[in-house]
Amino acid sequence: MIRVLAALLLCLICLGTAGQALAEEEIIQVAVPPFAPFAFFKENTKCQGASIVILNKLASETGLNLSHVKYPYARILSSLKNGQLDLALIFKNDSLKNHVNYIGPVSQSKVVVLTQTKNAISAYDDLAKLKHIAVIRKAQFEARFDEDSRLNKIPVESYLQALQMFKLNRVEAVVGSISGLEYAMQELKMNVNLVKNAYHLGHKEWWLHLSKKSAQPGIINKLTRAVEKIYKTGLIYQVFKQQINSCLKEE
Repeated sequence: MIRVLAALLLCLICLGTAGQALAEEEIIQVAVPPFAPFAFFKENTKCQGASIVILNKLASETGLNLSHVKYPYARILSSLKNGQLDLALIFKNDSLKNHVNYIGPVSQSKVVVLTQTKNAISAYDDLAKLKHIAVIRKAQFEARFDEDSRLNKIPVESYLQALQMFKLNRVEAVVGSISGLEYAMQELKMNVNLVKNAYHLGHKEWWLHLSKKSAQPGIINKLTRAVEKIYKTGLIYQVFKQQINSCLKEE
């Protein structure tokens, strides 16, 4: 009888372990900002976006099966909340605090406010003088800026859309990360030197956001260890430049 009970206990333990293993082997739906240079590069469809390269490294470190999906930024946030999306690598977003596990940062980016020389910004309060500021819809860049109701922020879906409006004088400024703005400006054949004179709003970290509807201890632990291993302050920009200097030149 004791042997039978021991055998049954062993089976239950094995089933529990197998169930956890199967759960961790499930396909994990993951998203990044759905535009170049983070999700892809327009010049070469085989050239992976900077954020995708980092996610692939995380997949290699963890052994997790990550499947990339392209959602508009606002949909990434809503999908993390309702569990339609498991994971996202985006600027840390406090609006998700009740819906996700913040796994940890993988990189940090410089955030600037791009303006024409005639509208140059030298202090934060000067932003209130601008008529329209293009901002990625639902994205968060810097706490004071995000919460400032004095500013007339125009929501856009991508840096490319923002800069197209900027060229047409439909907005006087664009807020974003250096890598995203620099790439979109090159695509539109704009003077990239404008970035050098942009107002430095702050720095923002890229965090892994894991939906609480998808969270499992094994997955959380694996991702946490991997994030701690690969973290580097300028990793996003470094990978962005590497892809431009190697991958794109191969085409």
